[in-house]
Amino acid sequence: MVVILLALIFIFQPISWTTVPKNGVLSVIIDRTDTTTADAVKKLRLSGVQTPEAILYPVVSAASAFSSSGLKKGCYQLSPKSPLISLFFKLASGRVSYLVIRIPDGANIWGVEKLFKESPDLDRKLTDFSDATLKSDPEVFRGFDQDIDSVRKESASVSYYEGLAAPDTYYYQPGQSDAALLAKMVRHQKQILDSEWQNRDTAATALIRTPYEALILASLIDKEAGQGQEKYLVSSVFYNRLKIGMPLQTDPTVLYAKGLETRSDPKNITKDDLLKDNIYNTYRQRGLPPTPIACPSREAIHAAMHPADTKYLYFVASGSGRSKFSETLGEHNAAVNQYILKK
Repeated sequence: MVVILLALIFIFQPISWTTVPKNGVLSVIIDRTDTTTADAVKKLRLSGVQTPEAILYPVVSAASAFSSSGLKKGCYQLSPKSPLISLFFKLASGRVSYLVIRIPDGANIWGVEKLFKESPDLDRKLTDFSDATLKSDPEVFRGFDQDIDSVRKESASVSYYEGLAAPDTYYYQPGQSDAALLAKMVRHQKQILDSEWQNRDTAATALIRTPYEALILASLIDKEAGQGQEKYLVSSVFYNRLKIGMPLQTDPTVLYAKGLETRSDPKNITKDDLLKDNIYNTYRQRGLPPTPIACPSREAIHAAMHPADTKYLYFVASGSGRSKFSETLGEHNAAVNQYILKK
């Protein structure tokens, strides 16, 4: 009640801006990362609203209190000299100009499905993101047709549509179909992949025969590498292993296989998991898995096409999102003792 009363005191003051955009409209995007009133206020300030936080906070808090689900995610457009009450009503009513969905780097297909289900005002054409449902609308995956058909002929019990949506922030109009939005993400991934393939390091990537294989490798890199620059080192490790016929031995593929049947994201691997003879187990199978295991970022795709020039064959997490890389098994075992076993 106190917050609402404070909001009412300032509600008829005009919104002040740092600069007025050329089109006279200020766009403020509230996305899924803005989970608190403080987050929304910070976003308003970063977008160019100069009104002090002490005044904005009660206005935003009161608007959020009017909705049982909090502030609606999307783009709010504000006019110059409009009073704070206009901001209050836009936020309270959820009157967005367009809506926002963010696909994070390394999301898998069921993670993307969950984000779509959480996104409001989509015309639901797709009942789910299962292979059977996605197969019924081939236009969504136009451009990856041959890759999907090839995997379908060679492998069973895999996720044929994994990795084909580009991680990014997307904007959509209320009422747009989920199929059209997904198709936009797939086109974006295809454009990125084709562009990176045309500019790849052909000598360093000779073992990768097609853009789709590069996409598979990029998904492994994204799941293994923390810091951006390390993606290129992880890429070099995988290429060096492929060159000598060494299994890739990457845990994320085992976790993916473990979660594929239940469309879940397990965190732990058991000895039994490592021994299972499934097509994604890169401890048992040589070469690349049959499909990507996630939606790789553009940087991971770039790293897959431009590996660092190293002799590394091993790496282990060393803390703070970084890894220790080694050329020999002896060096690697010493690193495992230091960083994992703490010996």
